[in-house]
Amino acid sequence: MPYIFSLRLLRELPGKLFFLLAIFLILGCADNSKSDVQKGDIAAKVYDRTLYFSDIKIDFPDEISDKNRSDLMNSHIEHWVRKEILSHDAAKKIKDINRINILVEDYKSSLIIDDFKKKYIYDNLDSTITEQDLNKFYSANKHQFVLDHPVVNIIYAKFKDNKYNLDKFYENWKKKRFKYISDYCEKNSDEYLYKKDVWYDLDDVKKTLPSFLRKKKDSYEVQINKKGYEYFLKVFDTKHKNENIPLNIVKKEIEKLILQKRKSDLIDKYIEELYKKEIASDKIKIYR
Repeated sequence: MPYIFSLRLLRELPGKLFFLLAIFLILGCADNSKSDVQKGDIAAKVYDRTLYFSDIKIDFPDEISDKNRSDLMNSHIEHWVRKEILSHDAAKKIKDINRINILVEDYKSSLIIDDFKKKYIYDNLDSTITEQDLNKFYSANKHQFVLDHPVVNIIYAKFKDNKYNLDKFYENWKKKRFKYISDYCEKNSDEYLYKKDVWYDLDDVKKTLPSFLRKKKDSYEVQINKKGYEYFLKVFDTKHKNENIPLNIVKKEIEKLILQKRKSDLIDKYIEELYKKEIASDKIKIYR
């Protein structure tokens, strides 16, 4: 004899009892729905659609009561039931169901192709990018990399003139030992600007530098003592608006562009080789 319970009644049951009753119902209906039981315990049915407990994926919190676990499970089941009822009703009222089926098949095909492409790229892409690769791409595409504001590559430091070991710093400044200079500045400077290969916005630098250090030159060096402070400034280079963006500013972007092109070329080559192979066989017929 079949057992019939409403979803409302199931929701009112405690969590453990809910699962035990679900298993009992399935076992009790074994004679009438043997194939369904083989697939797993049934959570709900709507016309010819079946939801199995094994299909329900809920990420339950570690600390959750049986009641809350049951409530979440029942909420998921009811949501599925409502969706399937609406889908069944809508299917009866859509006249051009073939159009929907075509869209579904097209979407399915797109998903399969996209999934294959990702796997093929993962298995075959050469992701190594050398300095030569970067320079080659940059040189061939300089027109794409144009500054919309001036930038400057500098090192600047300000110290109180009685700062410990400043003579040693000055010696390293003259010898351009920038690693030592950088380490010293981080610990001892009152103001400091320097990161290797970093270009700063020129307008921002002007706000930091005292006016007596500024010159209308693209590169220069200044070392001066003024009002109890030692100032050190070296402008390595300046790039102005509408000039090409320095390579190290766009290095990460270029790496992405190189990989994107390699991916595209890899798939295009695969498709072309596959097309030539299949078109040469007797499996493909094109009627013009």
